[in-house]
Amino acid sequence: MWENTVITNAGIELLKNALSGETITVTAIKSGAGKVDVSALKSQTAVSSIKQSGTVQGVTKTNETIKIGVLFSNAGLSAGYSMTQLGIYAKGSTGSEVLFAISQSTTGKEVPAESAMPSWSLVHNFYIKLNNDVKMTATVDPEGYVTFETMQTALNTHTGNKSNPHSVTKSQVGLGNVPNVATNDQTPTYSDTTTLVTLSSGEKISIAFAKIKLAITTLINHLANKSNPHGVTKSQVGLGNVENKSSATIRGELTKGNVTTALGFTPANQTDMTNAQDAITQLNSEYPVFPTGVQL
Repeated sequence: MWENTVITNAGIELLKNALSGETITVTAIKSGAGKVDVSALKSQTAVSSIKQSGTVQGVTKTNETIKIGVLFSNAGLSAGYSMTQLGIYAKGSTGSEVLFAISQSTTGKEVPAESAMPSWSLVHNFYIKLNNDVKMTATVDPEGYVTFETMQTALNTHTGNKSNPHSVTKSQVGLGNVPNVATNDQTPTYSDTTTLVTLSSGEKISIAFAKIKLAITTLINHLANKSNPHGVTKSQVGLGNVENKSSATIRGELTKGNVTTALGFTPANQTDMTNAQDAITQLNSEYPVFPTGVQL
């Protein structure tokens, strides 16, 4: 894709100084949306139409080959663009920063805006073959450079986090209508009803609670009712033959005739008895209820 990669004229000057013992330090990585003629790449002093700054992922040297790793992401990128140039900026032990090397693509690489594709990234490696005496280093951005060990540690920490690190809401898990209270501390609301109706399976709690309230209120009032709400009769309680009369009424209805009838005999007239012993003697003679030999 990056078919045209060159070390710029300013970069060649840095390499010359490096042969004398200076160290080249990579300072920045930038991308652009412009293009120049391939023959003009060496003379460029800056990336055309700069859009982003990337991060240095490290500089390694194997024999005569130096690898410079770069990373681009679309974090904070409000508008996408076509990446057509990548530039490495560097400086020597003395002097200012210059465009050290540049790559240009004919087709370009589409970079989406963060809103269109969050967490998009691009990793690119520059390979430069140089004399073994050239020393090159870089300041690695810790936000862009992630080792496997660091990534594994971060992953383990994240997966072990049980404190809702993604801030998942109750609506997202389908509990948006559930109040955050204990089962025994909920406060259901309902409208009162005036008709006693049995509960039905599947009906709303608000309707069920209204029915339950009316049923309980009715039961409480019924239990407190001491006015024979069930219409119990005297026959049902085993008093079917008892007349509803007071003792005063009964005493008023007593006569000599009905007492005599009730007793089955006519008691002796008390006026005929001269004394109590005569009355007892008369009763014993008329009604010998005491055993022989018992004297009163």
